Amino acid sequence: MEPIGEEKDGMHDADNLKKLYKAQEHASLEVLYSLADAVDARNAYTTGHSKQVTVCATNIARVMGLKKKELDAIKLCGPLHDIGKIAVKEAIIGKPGKLSEDEFSQIKIHPLKGYRIIEGLDFLGEARLLALHHHERFDGKGYPYGLKGEEIPLGARILATADAIDAMTSDRPYRKALDIDMVLMELDTCSGTQFDPKVVNTLLKRVEQKPEIFYGIIKPKDI
Repeated sequence: MEPIGEEKDGMHDADNLKKLYKAQEHASLEVLYSLADAVDARNAYTTGHSKQVTVCATNIARVMGLKKKELDAIKLCGPLHDIGKIAVKEAIIGKPGKLSEDEFSQIKIHPLKGYRIIEGLDFLGEARLLALHHHERFDGKGYPYGLKGEEIPLGARILATADAIDAMTSDRPYRKALDIDMVLMELDTCSGTQFDPKVVNTLLKRVEQKPEIFYGIIKPKDI
């Protein structure tokens, strides 16, 4: 039965309201992603870092067979995971040498600062927690809260691995990018301490089966 009169007008208004909300969400994301790009661009060595981490994390999640909802959270969070670094001094972000204890303490606030920026955006859902916890370690020695093991959301554990992979495979002021063998060795060595063994083992088994896919995992292509 076709809706008539006021009922039809009400449905039309509801549709318009949904479209308005979607447009507002899209506009908010565009602003946040632009801000995140600007944060990465503060240092020549990290330009494009957040996008690359997103690609890597999404592909790892696919290999692990995560559901669409979990994949979507990673895709939303990836570009925003370092947005809190806007609160960290540029001299610290771009320092070529080892950070002092005080400087590192300032770096450690960026996940919480980033969460504060995005926490009011309900449409981001679980992605907000992934941004908050992407520097937690599997052994509980990470930050900001020292969560351990499966207390850390799986998406955040995947992002932590992807973040490290991109760092290791990129040039830095103090070293050149590591080769594949070194990266895989580091992942294996830190499995169970820095990284989730489930994430690392899934990745290592896949690369062992087909070594040429390693760069397919960390570059913008499906695997």
